[in-house]
Amino acid sequence: MSLWRLLGLSSTVLVQGAHGNIGRAIVSVLLKERGLDLKAGVPELGNVAADQVIELGASVVEFKYQDINQMVAALRGIRQLVIIPPNRAERVQHIKNIVAAASDSGIRHIVMVSIIGVDTSVSSFAREYTEMEEVVMDSGIPYTFLRCGLFAENYLWWSKFIMKRKLPLPTGDGKFAPLALADLGKAVAAVLQGKQHKNKFYDLTGPSALSGKEQAQTFTAVLRRKVEFVELSWDRFAAGLHKIGLHDWQIKGFLEIYRLISEGKFEHVSRDVQRLTDTEATSLSTWVNRNRYFFCPC
Repeated sequence: MSLWRLLGLSSTVLVQGAHGNIGRAIVSVLLKERGLDLKAGVPELGNVAADQVIELGASVVEFKYQDINQMVAALRGIRQLVIIPPNRAERVQHIKNIVAAASDSGIRHIVMVSIIGVDTSVSSFAREYTEMEEVVMDSGIPYTFLRCGLFAENYLWWSKFIMKRKLPLPTGDGKFAPLALADLGKAVAAVLQGKQHKNKFYDLTGPSALSGKEQAQTFTAVLRRKVEFVELSWDRFAAGLHKIGLHDWQIKGFLEIYRLISEGKFEHVSRDVQRLTDTEATSLSTWVNRNRYFFCPC
């Protein structure tokens, strides 16, 4: 149990980027935690994304990445800041602005969502996150980096195909261990409430690395309907990413990651979710069962 809970105190936390899928997942978990006084930061109020955060029951504040003075005002009274790098091509500069505001505001702890592989810099995403982590470390503010593998929620990109009993990926026999966003939320809650996590990083993955065929078999077993793994060409995979709305720089980054998977270089499985939360990371079968209505017309 955290010191905050034992003393009956609260720690004021702001989650930046609360409007995105990752941010909403983190906020939904943190809202259930005693001992955390939570604010959700969004780049703009009055739109659908901000309203979805409000519907979760969060106290929402505007948090504009380009305006350091505005962010300083939003961070007044905040002790800990959760940073979720935005899905924008200029996100490194945005992180520089956010960290500058955090420094000016007296933030005592930064928790940043990062990615596995920053120590290898073999992909454009890894190089970006390496730079962003360095910005945080250079600020002198105590930090915790949660380095995530690919999220299980990415299967939602292919829900229409899975509904038609196909799982199209370009990964061959390569494996990866999909991470449930709920587990990231629990890990964030853990590191916010324990001083022993400062100036550390943790690798977050699912409990098992699975090939495309094994993933399809998991969908088959849970949905009780045959789902077949389909080896996709790189061109068709890129076209699919473009069709779901990803920008060219994002497509480039995901192609690099999926090539690493196909080469057997993304099979790392970490037990850090369990170490942080005292619960086993969510298996793919459990995740599919919880989200089966996205994949099955039954």
